[in-house]
Amino acid sequence: MAMFSFDTVAARTFGGACLVLDKNSNPHIAYAGDRGHLMLTTRDVNGGWIYELVPGKGLVGGQDSRVCLQIDSEGNPHIAFYDYDSDRLIYRFKRNYLWEETPIPTSRFGDPRGVSGFDFRLHSGRINPELRDTPYFTFHDLTTNSLGFTRKVAGQFKRILLIPEDNVWNIGKHPSMVFEGDYETLLIAYIEELEDYTANPPHTRVRVTRIDDPSKGIVGFTSLLESGRFKIAGPTSITGATEWCVAYDDQTNRKLKASVFDLSLTEIHNEIVTDTVFPVVPSVARDPMIRGGYRIAFSDATKTSLN
Repeated sequence: MAMFSFDTVAARTFGGACLVLDKNSNPHIAYAGDRGHLMLTTRDVNGGWIYELVPGKGLVGGQDSRVCLQIDSEGNPHIAFYDYDSDRLIYRFKRNYLWEETPIPTSRFGDPRGVSGFDFRLHSGRINPELRDTPYFTFHDLTTNSLGFTRKVAGQFKRILLIPEDNVWNIGKHPSMVFEGDYETLLIAYIEELEDYTANPPHTRVRVTRIDDPSKGIVGFTSLLESGRFKIAGPTSITGATEWCVAYDDQTNRKLKASVFDLSLTEIHNEIVTDTVFPVVPSVARDPMIRGGYRIAFSDATKTSLN
């Protein structure tokens, strides 16, 4: 049986770690340092770690804040995080050994409330070379309580509301996204909550929406995975393409749940993965050895598990 080996990368952190492997399988980790400053570390050829304080203003916003790291086709790091100081989504990337920062248009009229939850990916460009390394963002826009999306079009980011604002529902909370294979089309998993502050737990819906044309915000099918009175307070996780799996934590009932869409099934299959004690952030990955098989990793403070 294979055993995990452990390596302490940083003695003190503030949370928000994200691990990716480059095309040579070298690990890169972006995280918040002990004061909330954005850090990047990479393993060197001798097995040690190279640390870099990513320049620029802003602090990663707390233990539950997300840091998203991607490595482009030339080995350059791209990092997105929620800035505690400005309440905005910050995107930084390295090019020619220098860090650059580009503002992400997430809220209307530059409203400082920004976003609540986001996800970030780089396009592989295998089928559409012109899109290679193009950054894609999805987010919950607090100024409209709606699901938003942006990617570069003609060199500029354009804010698009994929699911328009609604006076009753908070749409697009805790989003996660995945490309459908090597194509431009996307799948986005997210949470909707009814705006009824007297209801505890709230009326909640879990959905997956396909984006057929991200540059214009053209929405394809939307699937309802679950609807009921429960609370989700952490990001969802999605993997797959034509077939997919979404994992999410039902905090009200203390259940880690998964929904699977398989072409061999007549409808979406929902199941309880395990009971939980504390809130969890799941991460789901496709099992390449089993058709329709998935693995889910999570930690709920009492244990770290892989199912």
